[in-house]
Amino acid sequence: MEIIPVRNLVKGCDYMTITLKKTLLSIAVLASVFMIIALVITTVLQGASADTPAVLTEAQSSESYWLRSHNGHIAVYNNKEDASPMIETTIDVEGLRAVDKVLLDSGIGATTYEDVLKLLEDFGS
Repeated sequence: MEIIPVRNLVKGCDYMTITLKKTLLSIAVLASVFMIIALVITTVLQGASADTPAVLTEAQSSESYWLRSHNGHIAVYNNKEDASPMIETTIDVEGLRAVDKVLLDSGIGATTYEDVLKLLEDFGS
């Protein structure tokens, strides 16, 4: 039977400890990368699945918008004089308060695209 000096055993343990630490660190880094990728994908998919109509998800070129009633729903127009809407939402006018119905009859102006989205969110909730 061969006798192994204690020094050699300690060196072997140190090597295994270092190898184990490197392996665990690599696994932790890879898990972090996968979690970040999953978070980005989830965020993008949640943003794409918003209830806002696809036409309104892109910035518009005109500086003013008008919300009016059209076929019993709230519609968005490029300007106050337009006869046909840019988009007709699924928000039913009948479910709104009387004050909001009167405002929609004359038209509600919005200066920015973000204002349109806020108004639609308010009417839809």
